[in-house]
Amino acid sequence: MKDNLQDSESKIRLLVDKIQDVFWITTPTLDQIIYISPRYETLWGRSCESLYKQPIFY
Repeated sequence: MKDNLQDSESKIRLLVDKIQDVFWITTPTLDQIIYISPRYETLWGRSCESLYKQPIFY
């Protein structure tokens, strides 16, 4: 079961890392970012790590 989950996660990560749009996944309460696509750094000029540490919600 664990191997299947890791395999699925790897496949999803490969897919989302190739998408050219910026997108992110947050908690339902919008208080934490769970994932930000790598394209964010290119388009917004800010590192993904900085957004994880200090999210900006408008």
